[in-house]
Amino acid sequence: MSASHTRNIPLVIQSDTDSAPKELEDEVEQCLSAIIVPKRCHNARVAISRLPNELLSEIFTCLVRDHNSHIEDAHDTYDRVYGTRLQWIRTTHVCHAWREVALASPRLWSFISVTRRAAVEALLAQSKRAPLSICMESLSYHDSCKFLEESLPPEVYRLRELRFRGPVQNIYDLCAKLTQPAHLLHTLKLSDSDAGHSSYFNPSHLRHDLFSGQVPCLRTLEIRQLSVNWDHPVMLRVSPDSHKSKVH
Repeated sequence: MSASHTRNIPLVIQSDTDSAPKELEDEVEQCLSAIIVPKRCHNARVAISRLPNELLSEIFTCLVRDHNSHIEDAHDTYDRVYGTRLQWIRTTHVCHAWREVALASPRLWSFISVTRRAAVEALLAQSKRAPLSICMESLSYHDSCKFLEESLPPEVYRLRELRFRGPVQNIYDLCAKLTQPAHLLHTLKLSDSDAGHSSYFNPSHLRHDLFSGQVPCLRTLEIRQLSVNWDHPVMLRVSPDSHKSKVH
């Protein structure tokens, strides 16, 4: 084979491989599009698909609520930290119909138990104006806390539940930013993850301007291993018929 023919071979191969991937991608896309409609029609024949979207949304919300309750009740440190993964989100991957119902249900995204910035941003946006339940049991990452100090204050008006567990100074710093009235808040739980050891060396207290002292719906209050004055406005605003009020 002559040198001129040898030099031409790579050029021909390169030319063929340039067009092949695009043609294959187009063919794959056409095949996928062709089966989407039949698959959705098949899924629609399943019994559970006959449930009204409102009922399906309520079922999803119960699943998320139960998941958050499991995180709060976990006694093992590993479960508290790694149990905060969004395991319930798998339900949105079952089928197109379920995903559409989930995305159209702000309450489903209003239960926040993660501290990763991207995840918190997505949940806050997807929950729209729904009341928020925030349960964070692993506040030990400095960057996450700094981000939360910026992202949570604008959402105080729709806080329904707030549960923080972490190093005492992180909790003090976070609460120092929450100065707007929390008219919907009915559950507040703050706990030092160091079992109180750090509080002995930290003279800080929960600031008196926490929620501006305006928490008219507060029914459950738990403060563990944190310094708080008995005349703190939040303490004074706890309703006499509160379900639970504890200070340790």
